Amino acid sequence: MTGLVMEGGAMRGMFTAGVMDVLLENGKPFFPLGFYDVSWTVPVEQRLRMAQDIAQWGYNTIHVAIQGPENKGDGYGSFLDECARLGVRVITEFSGDPLPVIEKYRGKPAVLGWNPGDEPAPKGITPQEMFRRYDNFKQIDPDHIAYTVICVPSQYANYAAGTDVLAPDPYPVPRRGVDVVYRRFKEAKEAADRVDTALWGVVQAFGGQKYDKKGAWPRWPDAREFRGMSYLALMAGVKGIVYYTYYDSSFDILKAPDLLEAVKAFPAELRELTPFVLDGTCELLAEDADGVYAMAWTLGAERRLVAVNARDKEAKVSLPFTGGQVLYGAPRDLRIEGGEMQFTLPPLERVVVK
Repeated sequence: MTGLVMEGGAMRGMFTAGVMDVLLENGKPFFPLGFYDVSWTVPVEQRLRMAQDIAQWGYNTIHVAIQGPENKGDGYGSFLDECARLGVRVITEFSGDPLPVIEKYRGKPAVLGWNPGDEPAPKGITPQEMFRRYDNFKQIDPDHIAYTVICVPSQYANYAAGTDVLAPDPYPVPRRGVDVVYRRFKEAKEAADRVDTALWGVVQAFGGQKYDKKGAWPRWPDAREFRGMSYLALMAGVKGIVYYTYYDSSFDILKAPDLLEAVKAFPAELRELTPFVLDGTCELLAEDADGVYAMAWTLGAERRLVAVNARDKEAKVSLPFTGGQVLYGAPRDLRIEGGEMQFTLPPLERVVVK
């Protein structure tokens, strides 16, 4: 594995002048696509299996925890070495003092970045404290990102300046529409752009199992919702997605067979669009037009269209797009008339068109 740099931003750490806020690997844009593993107390073998699984499925990034006993010895270093062999990048959160960990492992090829504190606002961790942590991290390791998840929308702007990557985590399923993710990421994008911070999305891939006892997430997203939230995040401007979660104490994606099938299939689908998202120009064609969101990306002489029906009823769609090759999805009655593409989109479905 080789080093990553970030294009875009205000010369903070690994940022260089630019406008895209996109990670570069060997000068080529890189889209982080990955999963969380809440691995504080699980056997280290489970964390390794997770890395192997997501690599096999086509993902390239994981967010994991260094366990307390690993602060002694070099067990975590062995894990990072295996991730490098798998082609998986790692964002680490900490069980103790983060600074010795960063200093010890900053040279490992698998390292993508460090998490200075998850969801700080509701925990009473102030923006000023997060800025202090950011400065400390950068003094030790200016070459890898600080990655900060903010769960309170009103706080996006307050924390955005103290991180390289702002990563909101709206989890709407099943109590709200999937287009909540579009609105939240769009709000966060505006806050991040004002201070030249990159925007990634933490997208829901959990629910049910033990969560249903709490009443907040009585089921996990189905395949349509999983794909829809992912594409809506891209339309809102994210340049990386880390799904929550492969595993935590209340959820195991290996026990969610329908979601797991969608998770395994999605990287191949997204691969078709990624160059356009990273290197192309975009045009928003529909924003909640009777529940439909649509964006066209142009790269050179080629274009791609994505439309998502965020409602649980079918939608009649008419968009200014003249391509006609459906890559993914199953729209009905598709036709081109007068420079407009018209079709019917089933409930909560997406379509990707060339």
